[in-house]
Amino acid sequence: MPDTNQTDYILKLKALFHDPIHKIWAMSNKDNLEFKNINEIKATDSHEKVAEDLFRFILSENLKVDNISIADKIAAAVSRIIVAPNIQDAEKRKNFNEDSAVFLENVKYIDPFSGNLIVIGSPQNHDEVKNIFKKLGELSFSNEQERAKLSFLFLWRFLPEIFPWINTHPADSRTPNHSIYDHLVQTSAIATSLQFDKPSFLLFTLTPVQSFIATARKTSDLWAGSYLLSYLIFKAIEVVIEKYGPDHIIFPNLLGQPLVDKWLKDRQEMNEEKLNNFKDNNWFKDYNLNSNYFDKITIANFPNRFLAIVPYNESKGIAKECKNAIENTVNEFLNKIPKELKEILSSHNDKIKDNIFSYLKIYWVVLPWYKENYSDVDTIINEYKNLIGENELLEVIKIIKDHHYYGNANVGNAYSLLVELTERFLASRKMIKDFVVIEPQTGEKCHLCGENDILPLNNNWNLLVSNHYVSETEKLCGVCLFKRLLPDIMTKELDLSEKVQFPSTSEMATVKYKSKISTNTIDSFVKKYNEIFNHNLPEIKSVPALKNHKLYSIDGQWLMKSSYRKDYLKKEFGIELEENKIKEMKKFLKEQKIDPPVYYAILAMDGDNMGKWLKGEFLPKIGNLIHDKAKESLVFYSEGEDRKKLEKLINSKHPMSPSFHNLFSRKLSDFALSKVREIVEGRYYGKLIYAGGDDILAFLPVEDALDCACELNNEFKMLLSNNLNASMSAGIVFVHHKYPLELALNEVREAEKKAKKKYGKSTFCIKYVTGGGYDRYFGMKWDDKDFFNDVVCRYETDELSTKFAYDFMNVVNSVYDSNGQNNENVKNILKNELLRIYAHKKSNKKDKDFEQQMLQHFDKMKPEDFTNMFVIARFVAGVKSKN
Repeated sequence: MPDTNQTDYILKLKALFHDPIHKIWAMSNKDNLEFKNINEIKATDSHEKVAEDLFRFILSENLKVDNISIADKIAAAVSRIIVAPNIQDAEKRKNFNEDSAVFLENVKYIDPFSGNLIVIGSPQNHDEVKNIFKKLGELSFSNEQERAKLSFLFLWRFLPEIFPWINTHPADSRTPNHSIYDHLVQTSAIATSLQFDKPSFLLFTLTPVQSFIATARKTSDLWAGSYLLSYLIFKAIEVVIEKYGPDHIIFPNLLGQPLVDKWLKDRQEMNEEKLNNFKDNNWFKDYNLNSNYFDKITIANFPNRFLAIVPYNESKGIAKECKNAIENTVNEFLNKIPKELKEILSSHNDKIKDNIFSYLKIYWVVLPWYKENYSDVDTIINEYKNLIGENELLEVIKIIKDHHYYGNANVGNAYSLLVELTERFLASRKMIKDFVVIEPQTGEKCHLCGENDILPLNNNWNLLVSNHYVSETEKLCGVCLFKRLLPDIMTKELDLSEKVQFPSTSEMATVKYKSKISTNTIDSFVKKYNEIFNHNLPEIKSVPALKNHKLYSIDGQWLMKSSYRKDYLKKEFGIELEENKIKEMKKFLKEQKIDPPVYYAILAMDGDNMGKWLKGEFLPKIGNLIHDKAKESLVFYSEGEDRKKLEKLINSKHPMSPSFHNLFSRKLSDFALSKVREIVEGRYYGKLIYAGGDDILAFLPVEDALDCACELNNEFKMLLSNNLNASMSAGIVFVHHKYPLELALNEVREAEKKAKKKYGKSTFCIKYVTGGGYDRYFGMKWDDKDFFNDVVCRYETDELSTKFAYDFMNVVNSVYDSNGQNNENVKNILKNELLRIYAHKKSNKKDKDFEQQMLQHFDKMKPEDFTNMFVIARFVAGVKSKN
């Protein structure tokens, strides 16, 4: 037996095996199955016999454990709504049980986001399942706990990839809306909590997010802020998974996360030598690649919070350990500072830490699932009623409690109430501000954030300048300098094959232009560039789409005449360049007609109504997520007031469950890790800064931004089974490459807010920051994107005069004001003027279809938005003409 203070992995493995992974298939094929360990099996039910036979390939023990039986009941209740009419007659109850039963030939998996029916996932035969457990059993270990731990971690990580059908193999045929895998994993987490005490929630968060990330002057500052938050929350999660296992994290999803795969590979129990039997399988090769795949492991993918199931008697201690882990990680990072800088920074480590943790705040709450008895649902209902009040969710839980199929309900049935209570308690905790004595900031303020004193490095700033961490006139506080050093720190921490680098805003303005320059011009430029600078400028990394391009490592700003200024070269790069050399380079650029665009796009996207999604408010009705036979039997066998309650239940939204929570998080994770980068960097000339599930920030060429955003929105909708409520909103800002990045980020966040609040969700808002005080913006639904693109094309082909938008704008400004917003006469005048100006300015014959489209969109939009759209389309066409 393990130490009583240590997680019992034999217990966890038994919990994971309490049902076979192909339970419904096995129950229907029980007469055709061969058992290896038939003489040792103690189970009596057919599916339990299958589970025990598979388990005995790994460990020769009885599967029956009281804690697992309780955990199974609670885990079943958290995800399944299995109810029955209040039937007193024994014969009638027996008939109900028989009529509501569903067997393999009638089972369909129900997609919980759309309610659509899907063919149930099943193995081809029992040997397909048995062979993997047989191979696991052949591995050698020094003791049974070690064997159990590897087997558990292996199965947790690989079951959905070895057997993809497991994701649509239901845990219960009557409520086929969640997988057997999710049920088994939830049972193991609850069983482990029962080993120590009782289950409780730990909700842990690290704030603030946006302001911490947005304090940036360079693109790498942006990545550093987002990645630091993501990595620190992972280190807090790591405490929980080290102590109890990865099954204890409800949100975010951990399956397939590169950092978690790296954590697994670093475990002695999961090393490659031990798992040599599986090295030739594709799923194992993918796992090896994933744990050290540069493009994935460097995505800031973890949100700033997590929800875990932990034993209540250890919950407060674990929360404090999570907090300590974050602080210890910062300490460890300070030891990974590049060697040449350690000497000058080591004496300032305390100051750097103070700066970081005066900005970042950690909050957590714990909530036990019950006080004394796991069947005590009434206490949860009463607490919820007193703190939150009566609502539809509470009414649903009451009906479930009073009609539980197996007699007594348990706390699992109140899972959604417990989650909402936990969220409310955390919100209350964050309202209580800790009293912290902050040392007065009396010196020179940080040149980036302007909040903290700069580090007193005196002449040692020159070393940071020479290593290109800061410019010659730049001095930073501890937190801002720490972010500058983070790419080097993470290269060591993650043992990366290359340093994390991001293209500059100047580079982003020129990437499309670079791709179109002739080979001769490129060769001439590279030769002249090397002559002028003699390799004294730092190399950069452009966007992935330009990999292997001859200009990949030369910043796009050096294609711009405006960058060749003596003071700029000295201040930013410490380079003294003679005036005649500068003139020579400018002359060369003019002669070669090298004149790239100077604007780029920032794209910020966010899932709409994510709070409602996480609460389960967009889940289908309960009746759409249970089998028709079960639903029809409920109504048929109930009477009077009892039938009314059950019909109300059937027509109510399905409450959130850990299975839905996990599935939703898993889809967001897959979207962020696989789809977003593939679209931004694979299909367009973009660079992804971060993708935290539904939250995206990317840099793109001006002409790529809208199409890229639209593709991301479409992919997000597909991810959630095209649920009508699934959508994203986007802010897109076109800014000059020298416009302050922090201000540009404020602009794009403001545009994103406008998309959601002013134009309604499932929209985009584009803002053109001219820098001359005439900023313009407009918003549209995604379905209207093609009209904007059509306008851009018409400007490109000179079908629209460059003066068209401004001529119409003058008319709008002269006859329209806020008082005329709903005045039909004014609108009709403007429509007539629109057609007149279009006819006058168009060089060829009139396009009646385009006229109708203009009028339709004029009706949809406010006049100022309509005219701004044409102005911005003209700008985009101008940028495209340069590329």
